[in-house]
Amino acid sequence: MWSIVRHESEKRRAIVLGMKRVLAALVLAACGPAPAQPTASVPPTITFAAEPTRPPSCPSNYPDSDPVSDRVFIGTATVVAVIDGTLMRATVEVPLDHPFAGQTLLLHLHGSARIPGGVRDLIAYGLRSGDRIDIDVWKLLPADCSYIVTRVEKRPLATAGPREMPTAADERLVGAFAAFARAPDAGTLAGVPFAEKVRLGLSDRIVTERASLDLVRPDAWVLQEVPFRGRVGPFSARDLLATNVPTTISVGPHPHCASPPVPPPADLVGSRRVSVQPTGIDTCLLWWTVDLFVSPAGRIEAVTLDLWDP
Repeated sequence: MWSIVRHESEKRRAIVLGMKRVLAALVLAACGPAPAQPTASVPPTITFAAEPTRPPSCPSNYPDSDPVSDRVFIGTATVVAVIDGTLMRATVEVPLDHPFAGQTLLLHLHGSARIPGGVRDLIAYGLRSGDRIDIDVWKLLPADCSYIVTRVEKRPLATAGPREMPTAADERLVGAFAAFARAPDAGTLAGVPFAEKVRLGLSDRIVTERASLDLVRPDAWVLQEVPFRGRVGPFSARDLLATNVPTTISVGPHPHCASPPVPPPADLVGSRRVSVQPTGIDTCLLWWTVDLFVSPAGRIEAVTLDLWDP
């Protein structure tokens, strides 16, 4: 009898325990977080690639290509240097407010570029520093700040009038000066018709004046100016004429390599200007000029030198 009562008691206890567990589960379900609701599909995120970064060496005002024509410039340029058959530096003729104004551009010849004669090589075409050309400039290549060129054609030389040719006296004058520059002493100095006082200058400015007898000393020719045409110096017209390079003589105004002529010093406008420049160079970075200003009496009263801006 006792065993039956005990069995019934355990059975009731198990039923109660089961009901408590069910009740606890229901309470937990009611208090727990709501089940996740199905969400609408979200379109994938699209990441756009950033535009190429313009290198610091590339001027920020360089114009990019026109999105319609893919061209940034069509017009006339002057060659500064031919680097190789497909690469050159040039300045372009634009208004002062154009981004190209005052810039020396690196130009890369496109493989399909139009050049008279069908050549695809700037050197084979005979292009040299100082040549004026008609060009079509396509788009900027930010990697090296160069522009693609799709057309190159030399412009004919100006025929506004005959240029004054150096006389035999001009050639003798330059020859005597060059002989003195290469071997400066009292004898070679006496062979140069210097005025009693000789002014020395840089470009269109007179810097100092020397007694002609003092010019036998190499240091008398040295001009100190920092900077001048982007150079540090010192500068000496005598040293330039002493270099062993082929030269040419001109009379009157002359191009500043690939740029228009630089005027003479204001008080020497009336003097005869006899200039010496190197020939056979393929870059304006090697260009220089020594200008001798000669009085009506045939005396050298001033000597200036000039260089190309790097």
